[in-house]
Amino acid sequence: MNNTDLYFLEKVRELIKIEQEFIKFTYETKTPENKEESEQFMNNAIELAFGAIEIRNKILGEMHDVSDIQVNDPGVRLIIEKLRRGEKFESLAFAENLAFLLNKKIDNYYEKIKTELKNYFYEDKYDELWEEFNSWFYVPDYYYRKAQIGSIITSSKLPPNIVQYFDEIKEAYAFGLDKSCISLSRTLLEIALHDKLKRKGYIKPNKVQCIDIAKEDSLTHYIFVAAQEKLLSKKAKELAIEIKKKGNSVLHIKDTQDFSVRGLALKIIKDTVETIEYLYR
Repeated sequence: MNNTDLYFLEKVRELIKIEQEFIKFTYETKTPENKEESEQFMNNAIELAFGAIEIRNKILGEMHDVSDIQVNDPGVRLIIEKLRRGEKFESLAFAENLAFLLNKKIDNYYEKIKTELKNYFYEDKYDELWEEFNSWFYVPDYYYRKAQIGSIITSSKLPPNIVQYFDEIKEAYAFGLDKSCISLSRTLLEIALHDKLKRKGYIKPNKVQCIDIAKEDSLTHYIFVAAQEKLLSKKAKELAIEIKKKGNSVLHIKDTQDFSVRGLALKIIKDTVETIEYLYR
């Protein structure tokens, strides 16, 4: 077990211990008989609950740059899964509910009691994360890569869902996520073809097409129909087929070690843009 796996194992066990202590304390402690005992009871509960919040945020927060955790303890794995799904623990729920009630009377954001995971990054880790981010991310490159793609230029207004999806591709490319760009480009092409064919009335439940749909995926079907109805030129059809093939190769990678998309993403994106521009000319 490496240091990272050991770190998560220890932190989860810390959380389990606090949760158990919180439950035992709140259920087994005798009912306070006076103000002093009530205050002590509340202080102890708060200390345990907010300690659980701190450890919860460390567990989930430190996963931001970890892809794989090897944990053989099924109990620890179960706790991590519950944390990721946002399931409630009694200690965490107590802290969050108390913070919610107290924060309603506090107008200044910076004075509010913080329990959310995002505050782990905003406050405790900000300087460290900023230094880490700048060590690999160069802002001019981000904008340069977005400029490489440019915009979709058509003579008709594109549907909002196509524009939004294209923006997602630009963001992915700007951050260097080439495989994502290729698979997203394939999806964008399918969305655009489906939209155009539907608008033109070529997608109807009872309309018979000259293609065996059972043997073809939906994108192949859309490309065929669009070309048949002159919505795609011969070149646009060839580009669409190539985008589909490259997208499929990314979606169905069998050996990632031997698979490279270096330089391919930009071409696929530009081919997708050219095809969509022709489709909505």
